[in-house]
Amino acid sequence: MRKLSDLKPGSFFSRILLANIIVIIITLVAVSLFFFNIVERYLFSLREFEITNDAHKVSEVLQMDFQTQSYSELANTAEALSLSMDIKVRIIDSRIEESFNDVVLAIPTDEQQAEHIGFEGNEVDNVLEGNTLLKKMYGPEVQRLLVAIPVYYVPIEPEEEDPDAPQEAGEDAETAVSSTADTLLNPDGEEIGEEEILDGQELPEEPFGVITVSANLSRIDTTLGMMTRLTLYSALFATAVASVIALILSKTISQPLKAMVYSAKEMAAGNYRKKVKGPMRGDMGELTQALNKAIEETEKMVNEQKRLQVLREDLINSVSHEFRVPLTSIQGFTESLLEGYVEEEEKEKCLRLILDNALHLNQLVKDLLQLAHIEQGTTGLSVKHLWPGTVAEKAYHSILHSAQEKELALSLEIEDGLPDIVADPGRLYQILINLLENAVSYTEPGGRIRLSVSRLFDNVVYTVTDNGIGISNEDLPFIFNQFYKADKSRNRSDKGKGLGLAIVHEWVKVMGGEVSVKSHLGEGSVFRVSFPVQPDNAMEDLPEDDEPARSDKQ
Repeated sequence: MRKLSDLKPGSFFSRILLANIIVIIITLVAVSLFFFNIVERYLFSLREFEITNDAHKVSEVLQMDFQTQSYSELANTAEALSLSMDIKVRIIDSRIEESFNDVVLAIPTDEQQAEHIGFEGNEVDNVLEGNTLLKKMYGPEVQRLLVAIPVYYVPIEPEEEDPDAPQEAGEDAETAVSSTADTLLNPDGEEIGEEEILDGQELPEEPFGVITVSANLSRIDTTLGMMTRLTLYSALFATAVASVIALILSKTISQPLKAMVYSAKEMAAGNYRKKVKGPMRGDMGELTQALNKAIEETEKMVNEQKRLQVLREDLINSVSHEFRVPLTSIQGFTESLLEGYVEEEEKEKCLRLILDNALHLNQLVKDLLQLAHIEQGTTGLSVKHLWPGTVAEKAYHSILHSAQEKELALSLEIEDGLPDIVADPGRLYQILINLLENAVSYTEPGGRIRLSVSRLFDNVVYTVTDNGIGISNEDLPFIFNQFYKADKSRNRSDKGKGLGLAIVHEWVKVMGGEVSVKSHLGEGSVFRVSFPVQPDNAMEDLPEDDEPARSDKQ
């Protein structure tokens, strides 16, 4: 569970929790009102149906007594029905000459309620036209539902005489029928004879009265009150449960976001190792993965910037040092010549040293520009398919004089049947020259240097092997860096600039080859440059090498 401190106003967690609770409350209130309205309408509809049925039942029971105007029996029967069905019965007889609103019978007799449930306007006339009236009555003292139905004349069948009954009984039956017929009146106030009673077709079709049944709605109000309380309790309980669920869901949503905010702050502080731990699925998972990826990329970029900054500083220091040594030499010899400190026979030697240092600076600038162009991709290549031995022979003959001056044994080995490769002859020549010059520089007099060209699987491999001073394991990973010199004891004033192997590495990479080195300190070094053999159809449109010679030289 969240700490209370996390529920501070304005926090993302508090906003989510508050939004969820508001949505829950609004939803529960809307559902409760909708449900309450449906139940209320259903209860009223059900009660209307029940009271309407009760009114028809009461009409059927009271029909004969009402039709014959037997008010004493009518009152007794109505009272019994009222008590048994918990209703109020009112009877209006249109055959009475007084106003139709006069109540013939109101059972139970309650003057106070009778005043509140009377008809309004022409409602009685509307019922006497054959319509059924359904009316809800609400007031401070009465809440009832009233149903008024019209009452029509129906034929009265005479009672059959019992042949076994005594004569007196028969006479009483005739008297009863006669009495009934004598007391039945038509709408004009005239008596209806016995023949008219027995003949249903002679009866009037208009209603002669109205029977109303009203029932108290307090039971519905009680039921609705109970349902309201039950709904309220249920809503409170549901709100509590939903709030707990909302709290958990809010925590689930806000916790990864809080972790993301923390990681972002750590990134701003320079710490890129605080990755977000969160769900790995859904939108939140995608956001988490995207942020972690951004942290990784930022960390890589920062580390690369740091590495480039170190390299830049090393480059500046190295360039400054490389330039300072020959410039200092040039400055010193020039000042000595100007001040007359140099003897006449030594002047030529000083001028030659000045020239050598100037040429060294010039070559250094060219190498730096060449590296910059290679890295920027602005140096174009003139690639063509050529026989690998051609460039090897040219490089061998170019470096042979330097090796002989240092009393080094230089040899060339070219394997028979080599396939053509795709390369820039000029850049390949420069690569081999740099490797051979590097071998000559770091091999003591009397040593051996071998340049060989062979095929290894689908590659043509140029190998430069020497038995010079070698390279330590600590220096091997850095020898292709700019201005890096494995032999720290060597004087910086020599012609080694620390750029030759860097240029080799860049040109090999640009031409799609690979360069590698194996070396042991005091045992010599082996440099290998390999280029893939291209299929014949890949070289059909490439120009041929200008050098036609293909000789196998040992």
